[in-house]
Amino acid sequence: MNSDTDIMKAFADLVHDPEVKTELMGLILTDYELCLKQIENLMSGSVEKRRISKLENNKLRKEALGVLHAIQIQSLKKWRTHKNGDLKEANQLLLMLLLLVNALSGGLKGTG
Repeated sequence: MNSDTDIMKAFADLVHDPEVKTELMGLILTDYELCLKQIENLMSGSVEKRRISKLENNKLRKEALGVLHAIQIQSLKKWRTHKNGDLKEANQLLLMLLLLVNALSGGLKGTG
């Protein structure tokens, strides 16, 4: 319910090898769609009908979470360039990445 395929694709863009990226994203998106269908079957209805308030809440948070994800992706790129060189900078970026995970988790209401 909290998953966003656009965010998945943005993270997939961090993969340098286009064949690996295409293969992995194909597997992930196929599995994602299959899981959504299975949940619908198990719960006897679509998420749109069962979890209206949760979906509305997600819509309200989407823009802010998108900004946090963008910061996370940029920080991850920077961390990757510094992790084998400037350790002080790499450690600061790593701390920021950990804080971003916490912020995103709280924003998604997925901390428990």
